[in-house]
Amino acid sequence: MVGIDFTVQQLEKARRIAEESGLAQVELREGRIEKLPVEGATCDCVISNGVINLAPEKEPVFAEAARVLKPGGRLAIADIVSEQQMKESIVCDADLWASCIGGAAQQDAYREAIEARACESRRSGITPTSSSPIAPATRARSTASRASRCWPSRARRRSDQTHA
Repeated sequence: MVGIDFTVQQLEKARRIAEESGLAQVELREGRIEKLPVEGATCDCVISNGVINLAPEKEPVFAEAARVLKPGGRLAIADIVSEQQMKESIVCDADLWASCIGGAAQQDAYREAIEARACESRRSGITPTSSSPIAPATRARSTASRASRCWPSRARRRSDQTHA
């Protein structure tokens, strides 16, 4: 198992917990979700527990997940999504970005971003179907560029220090 984080503090904490738990098969690497330090087509599963909400551009994250997944691999995500487009006041709030709320995408746009990457990866063996872990198919306009435009630098610094 490979765990990835971009903060030294989280990596140190994870290493300590893995050692205390006797998990010798755990390898921890420094990296970012948009550019994983993993060879292509080597992962059975990519798991994100709220980290995608910290990325202002979701599409590169899903493209990277598709790159590292083995054929038949799966994507497991626990993120906050919204039924409606987030208001500018929420998207541009540094504290809400740091708590993973400001980066929450509209659910249809989020699904579209996942599907777009799954379809691109179909040639390498990841098949987007209704039972696929990288499905279902929906169509909507992505909100990522709006989030990127509004991302306050203070939020980025705070999230870089506290989340991965």
